[in-house]
Amino acid sequence: MLSLALPFSARSSWEQALNEGIIRAEDNVGAFKSQQIDNLCGTIIRIDPETGLGLSSNPFYDATRPGAPRSKVWALGFRNPYRFIHVPNTGSHNPEDGDPGTLIIGDVGGAAWEEMNIARTGGLNFGWPIFEGVGYHWGFAGAWTANEYMPYEAPNCNSAGYNFQDLIKQLNNIEQEAFKQPCGNPGPVAEDIATFLHTPPAVTWSGLLWNQPPRVAQPGYDSESGNLKEVLMGTQESEVKGTNFAGFTSMPGFFYEDGPFPEEYHGAYFHADLSGWIRVFHFEEDFQLVQVDSFATWDDKGVVHIAYNPSDGALYWCNVYENEVHRISYGGNPRPESIAKADKYYGVGPLTVQFDGTEAFDPDGGSLTYTWDFGDGMSSTLQNPTHTFVAGSNNPQSYTVSLTVTDSLGLSDESSILISLNNTPPKVEITSFENGSTYSIEGVNYLPLEAEVSDVEHELSSLTFEWETFLHHNNHYHPEEPKLAQRSDAILEPLGCLLETYWYRIRLTVTDPEGLSTVDEREIFPYCGEPFVEFVELSARIDDDEIILDWSTEQEQDVAQFIVERTPNFRFLPIGEVAGAGQSMAPQSYSFADTDPQKGGQYYRLKILNSAGDYSYSNIVYIDYSGLRDYTIFPNPSNGLFNLVINEAGGEQVKVEFFNTIGQPMYKLEWETSASQIFREQLDVQQLEPGLYYYRLTHGDKEQSGSVLIVR
Repeated sequence: MLSLALPFSARSSWEQALNEGIIRAEDNVGAFKSQQIDNLCGTIIRIDPETGLGLSSNPFYDATRPGAPRSKVWALGFRNPYRFIHVPNTGSHNPEDGDPGTLIIGDVGGAAWEEMNIARTGGLNFGWPIFEGVGYHWGFAGAWTANEYMPYEAPNCNSAGYNFQDLIKQLNNIEQEAFKQPCGNPGPVAEDIATFLHTPPAVTWSGLLWNQPPRVAQPGYDSESGNLKEVLMGTQESEVKGTNFAGFTSMPGFFYEDGPFPEEYHGAYFHADLSGWIRVFHFEEDFQLVQVDSFATWDDKGVVHIAYNPSDGALYWCNVYENEVHRISYGGNPRPESIAKADKYYGVGPLTVQFDGTEAFDPDGGSLTYTWDFGDGMSSTLQNPTHTFVAGSNNPQSYTVSLTVTDSLGLSDESSILISLNNTPPKVEITSFENGSTYSIEGVNYLPLEAEVSDVEHELSSLTFEWETFLHHNNHYHPEEPKLAQRSDAILEPLGCLLETYWYRIRLTVTDPEGLSTVDEREIFPYCGEPFVEFVELSARIDDDEIILDWSTEQEQDVAQFIVERTPNFRFLPIGEVAGAGQSMAPQSYSFADTDPQKGGQYYRLKILNSAGDYSYSNIVYIDYSGLRDYTIFPNPSNGLFNLVINEAGGEQVKVEFFNTIGQPMYKLEWETSASQIFREQLDVQQLEPGLYYYRLTHGDKEQSGSVLIVR
């Protein structure tokens, strides 16, 4: 099984991750994690699908640690290998051969270059972040950073390990420079230190947003020095035919097999980009690119996946922005498109509505016939008919009106709209945060989602609510699963304030029983201003029946208040607040008493707000308020095998749920117990990645929580 792992990119989360055991100090190197074989960031991994362990034929396999990251890594040095495909008819089905076949990998660039990478064997390093495209990355190549998984000790050398730049070199086809020790020390690197020659992309194209003009490059060599260099398409030196282009998310597709497409496409490779294009790449033997042809382009259409269907020979592509799947076929008659509109959609009956079908069209430019079904037993064949709706009473009543358009060859398409009589849409206003508010990049944000909603004709309980959260990233966005509740919340990752642009958009759609809807939206952006508080660590202690929280600040620049948050069910919710000092250059001390603590483990943090509503977070503190526990989970830490002992659990259902550090459920175990007073069971969660996890133990009417650490 091949899989991929993406680099962890949230700024300012490293301190929390270190404190909670999610990463080790050696991992705290930012984007350089993609250059380490000892973690899974920025890698493609090859594992046994039954056990999740690395395969012995992997390039960095360690027989003493088959579950370690290095035992799983097949290729590394990626920024975001969003998709990869296996080239048909390559490789072996025998895992011991260590030859899963050739992979084509689309690596999404940071800003300058998008890459199409080809991995024909394991152990290749594609260079990120030291390299992007064919050449060096201007921001990281000179940022000398030690890889502490590769230790180095020598006199007069301050480095704790070989620098990442010491361990990877650009290719040279005349005389490859030898790898050397850091700090100018003579001699080669140690034999147990992994070194790499950068594997450049097969082809790379410029970033649409920050690297104009559009251009396409392949790796080539300088005839005098032998150093690798960019060979730009369209120059005399390039043998690739085609027109230059740009993009911002490289997306592998497929090789077109036999089908109705013209012969020139048979055996050709199709590749896409989120910016709105599909192109055909023609390779000779050994994947030497010779020509790139434009196949289809759209204005910002959000192509996130393309596939070939051998049953009909058509190409299918997904539009992330419209939640649509499209088909591109060759020959035949394309379907017309129906677009129905009206001058009004609701009002007091009788209601006269002017309908409009002029935007419907036939892709071939042919003529259309129109059939309107007004939903009340009446119809029309006009392009733009007028119709009067009459309700049977003064109560709200809705009609679904459909428009069917048919071309000259009999192919048709239908669209519909809603007309509602004696009805008005709900009034909706999101109230839990203002449009243009900010969120913290110091930790995960839990944003309450609440709104003022009213409807003249219907009770609140009869309305349906849909909350949607969209993470915007540069020129595209990632929708999350909608939440169907009157009140909800959103988890906002601490993204933003670096080279790339991030923000969130929250949408609430409220629909009445007759189908009329109202939408309200708000946007919330990362806080990228200067810190407004110099904070000293939050601590917690038990005092009789209360939990006392203590903290202090060294100085405050406009601190309005501290909101104390606690985690019931692993989502932080406010339980009180303390006024800040506002402006203060002198140390300040604070205290807060939780007079009604929950039984079991408690997690607390502070949300620190300034007068503008911007906020940041304190550290998270844990305290156990359960007294003498009636259960034990041990050993802790472990490799993912824990023992659970409950002193009294006779006849009760026992359930253990594991959550990650942002409250997402990761695994669940359940048992029905017998009459025995003592319950013993092994908790096998070895499939979880190493790190900190919270658990919730439920048995009978008792609910208790705590944390475990998985290390390997």
